[in-house]
Amino acid sequence: QSFVVAPNGNDSGGPGGGGKKASSTSLLALLDEAAQKAVANVGAAVAADYEEAAVAAAEKAAKFPVEDVSACGDLFSPGSKVWQRNDPDAPDAVETALRTVEDYVADLEAWLAASALRRAFAFVALDRLVKLYVDTFLRFKDADERFEDADVVAAFVLRDQNSLLHFFLPRIVTVNDKRKSSSSSSGTGQGGEEEDVLDLEHASINATTQQDVVGHLKVLRDLAELVAATPPDLPHHAIHALLPHFCKDTLNVVLAVVQRHPVFSSTRLSAVVAKRNLLLKCRDLTRAALDNAPDADDLLYRPSDRFTPLENDSIFTQAATFLDDAQAGVSSTLAGASSTLVAGASSTFGAMYSAAASSVME
Repeated sequence: QSFVVAPNGNDSGGPGGGGKKASSTSLLALLDEAAQKAVANVGAAVAADYEEAAVAAAEKAAKFPVEDVSACGDLFSPGSKVWQRNDPDAPDAVETALRTVEDYVADLEAWLAASALRRAFAFVALDRLVKLYVDTFLRFKDADERFEDADVVAAFVLRDQNSLLHFFLPRIVTVNDKRKSSSSSSGTGQGGEEEDVLDLEHASINATTQQDVVGHLKVLRDLAELVAATPPDLPHHAIHALLPHFCKDTLNVVLAVVQRHPVFSSTRLSAVVAKRNLLLKCRDLTRAALDNAPDADDLLYRPSDRFTPLENDSIFTQAATFLDDAQAGVSSTLAGASSTLVAGASSTFGAMYSAAASSVME
C-alpha cells in the first residue's frame, strides 16, 4: 500500500514528521540490482514463451490457405490450362493461389495485432506455396506429356516467381510497423496509447530480410534455367544450382525436367532409340556435373528438407523405366526381325526343296 520514505521522522518525512508516499518509480529504485534483474528475467521469460506460442500459432494457420490451393488439383502443372493462361483479364494459377492467401490475410489482420505475427504467417505461407508449386511442377499426370515450347515454360516459371515475390515481400519484410508508428507518434502516458506489455515487434521473424525472401524463391529461377536448356547441352552451373534444393534427388529432378523437352516428342522406333541415347547422355553429364559440384560430398547423400523426393514416385520412376522399356523395345524388335528373316529363309528353302524333289520324281 503506502511506503514511507524516511522512517525516522526527519525532514524527509517519517512517523510524525510528515512523511510522503513513494511512487512506484521510487519504490523500484529502492530495490537492489539483483532484484531488478530477477524481475527483468521473469518478464523476458514470459514474453519469450508468449512470443514462441504466438508465432507458432500464426505459422500453423498458414497451412489453411495452401490446403485450399492444393485442393484445386494440378494447379501448378505445366499441363494445366490455368497454369498456361496468359490472359490479363483472367488469373493464372499463381494469381488464383495468391487471391486465396489474400482472403486469409484480410481475416487475420483483424485478429493478429502484432505485425510480427502477420509476417510469420506470410513467410510460412510462401514456403508452403513454393513447395506445392515445385512438387506439382515436377509431376505430370500424363507420363508422355511434353513441353510444347521449353522457352515459354521457362518464362512462365519466372513470371510466377515474380508474382510470388511481389505479393509476399512487402508482407514479410516491413520497415516500420504501422500500428507501432501510430502509437509512437501519439505518445505514451498523458493522452497517448500505452504500448503492450509483451511487445512482439522484437520477434525473431523480424530478422527475415529481403535477401531471405528472394533466396527462398531461387529454386524457381534455377528450375527455369534448366527448363530452357536444350538437351544434352545442360550447363554445369544450372545443375550445381539445383543441388542445394534437391540434394540427393537432383539427378531425378534433372531427368524429370529434361525428358519433357520437345526433342523427346517423336514416338518412332528410330526416335525411341535416339531418345534413349540422348537421355543416357543427359544422365551421364548430370552425374559428372554433380560429382564436381560444391559441397557434393555432403549434399548428394542427404534428402532435401523442402521438397518431396521423386525416386519413389510412381509417376517419375519413368526416366529409368523409359530407358529400360526402350532397350526392351529395341531388343524385342530386333528379335522379331530376326525370327521373320529365319522363318522367311526356311520357307524359301522349303519351297526350293519341294520343287527340286518334284523335278527328280518326274
